[in-house]
Amino acid sequence: MCLFVAPAAAAGTAAAAGTAAAAGASAAAATTATTAATAAATAKTLATLQTLATVASTGLTIRSAQQQADMQKELQARQSAAETTRYLQAETAQRLKERQEAIATAQQVQEIGVRTLKATDTAKMAAAEAGLAESSLSVQALLNEYARREGVAKFALQQQTEFRGVGNFLAGQDRQLASQQRQVEINRPIEPVDYAGALVNMAGQGMGIYRNYQTDLYNIEKLDLERQRLESY
Repeated sequence: MCLFVAPAAAAGTAAAAGTAAAAGASAAAATTATTAATAAATAKTLATLQTLATVASTGLTIRSAQQQADMQKELQARQSAAETTRYLQAETAQRLKERQEAIATAQQVQEIGVRTLKATDTAKMAAAEAGLAESSLSVQALLNEYARREGVAKFALQQQTEFRGVGNFLAGQDRQLASQQRQVEINRPIEPVDYAGALVNMAGQGMGIYRNYQTDLYNIEKLDLERQRLESY
């Protein structure tokens, strides 16, 4: 049995096949375009998120540095105030000690004078009872000895007072110098917040994100062109 296909029917079949092929190619091209657009949008979103993260990280770094500097300033202020209080209390205690020493020295001088006066009165009374005149050589010699002893004792106290005063002055100078040195150590310069460095670092990271984004777009476009080339065969 011989089958015969009419030319019109064959042409119709070929046309339908061509239409189906064209539709498939169009669908594939549309899918490829959609995939490329999705990839590009994803790359853009990722770059945006990375940029926001970089800005936020830089802000947190600067804020942390500011807080640390503020805390250091507050700590220095408290330590400086405590050192000032300590120094003033020490000086007050030293002044009180010096006043007590001055009072004690004055009391000693007074006691020396009282003892000398008593000794002189006793010598005069003894001389009178013995029938000796106060102007006699023996009585005058004894009175002069009492006066000499009084002068020696008072001079010794005066010397001690002067030596002690010099020592207190030098010790006061040492205390003041030591306190000033502690203040210098407490109030050392605080490292300022490196705003410029943080911004430069953020700019560098931003440029890196931008370069990566451009690279991603280039690769996406390259892959898209390669798909189109393969699909054209």
